[in-house]
Amino acid sequence: MRPEESQRFADRREAGAELATNLRTYLDEGGITERPLILGMSRGGVPVAAEIARQLDADLDVIVVTRIGLPWRPEFGVGALAEKGPAVIDHDALTRANISVADLTPVVAMQREEIIGQLERYRGGHGVPSVTGRVVIVVDDGMQTGVRARAALRAIHGDLPAHLVFATPVCAAESMDRLAIEADGLVHVRCPCCYNATGLWYRDIPELTDDDVLEALHSVWDTVPVASAR
Repeated sequence: MRPEESQRFADRREAGAELATNLRTYLDEGGITERPLILGMSRGGVPVAAEIARQLDADLDVIVVTRIGLPWRPEFGVGALAEKGPAVIDHDALTRANISVADLTPVVAMQREEIIGQLERYRGGHGVPSVTGRVVIVVDDGMQTGVRARAALRAIHGDLPAHLVFATPVCAAESMDRLAIEADGLVHVRCPCCYNATGLWYRDIPELTDDDVLEALHSVWDTVPVASAR
């Protein structure tokens, strides 16, 4: 079901601005005064995260999350992998495809190499902000199954943040409920029961390139100093 036009975001930047308002309320109501670190999930979450960082005067960084696809059909996602974190597998999808986790070993290894390459392109010589002991907000431009979000949150959780939040402009209600055990807080703008695709909730949601990600990151990095490496 297509959402009503009034419910759709103009673009990722507008979605980030609306989400920032809800995040500010969340932080204020929780008595959280520390400057947060906003981590945008590549690629689509980064422009949303950049707008949030501007609105909240927060630090910004990227967390690279890739899809794990079937060996013979890479576009069919059966899991996700984030930097430094364990692979998160959709076991129901594996069952439907009639394969085992072991069959994905070569795919996971290839994705880890891809993540390393993306991190080098995105960060270059830019300092990496510390996660330990900080308020960390992981951001994506939408969430349907929650597999990518779980991969990102589990990767960050290992670095011992003081408070870990997942935030997205729009999400499937069922998936958000399942994600509750992965984070200290969940923040959204829209959370419909019927969620077909993230793109339907935006009037303009172009496919992003690495250059687009870099532009969004540097729109904040070039004006905000970054803390020490994590």
